[in-house]
Formats: sequence, structure tokens, C-alpha cells
Amino acid sequence: MKLDRFPETMKEDLVAKFGALANPTRVRILEILAEHPESIVSDLVARLPLSQATVSQHLSVLQKAGLVFHEPNGVRRCCWIDLDELAAFSQNVMGWSYALATRTAKTCSEGEPPCTS
Repeated sequence: MKLDRFPETMKEDLVAKFGALANPTRVRILEILAEHPESIVSDLVARLPLSQATVSQHLSVLQKAGLVFHEPNGVRRCCWIDLDELAAFSQNVMGWSYALATRTAKTCSEGEPPCTS
């Protein structure tokens, strides 16, 4: 897939998800959810040195990026990783990185700077 043909919506999705994953706490939350599916927010709080409000803010970012979803369970929120979204993100990253590598290789094979000495 050529970079100029990589759909703008996919680029926006990559930026949103990379932005959500740019925080180590949010990455840790995903790791916890992978190890303990269907965790409630208080389970996450118990495993992190953060307040409930801070964990909820991080979950909100992950949810807006489409990486997690939750369902109310009475007064609790049960959280999951959205596996379909994670798989689509993985495929988009591979497609985008392949397009970058292909374009770079083509540019260098044509001898364009900075590939020439």
C-alpha cells in the first residue's frame, strides 16, 4: 500500500492509538486487562499505585482510542480489551510500516539523497 493511498482515517486511527499507548500507565493497564480479563476498575486500582480517578482517566483515553470497552455491572464497570480493535490496529501498523519501508527502499534504489554518499 502506497503512503499516499494509505487512507486518512487509518492514519488518524494510528495517531489516536499510538497517543493512547504513549503513556506507560495505559500500557500497564492493558497488560493487567490481558492477564485479568473482565476486571473492574477497583481491581485495576488495587494493582496500580494510582487513585481511582486517575485510573478512570487513563481508561477513558484507552476507550476513546478504541482499545478497551466497558459495561456497567451495577455500580461497577467491567473492562475488557477490544480484541477486534487491537487486531485491526496491529494490521494497520504492519501495513503502514510496510508502506514506509517500501517507499524508503524505492527512494534509495533511485539514488535520491540521503541514500547516496
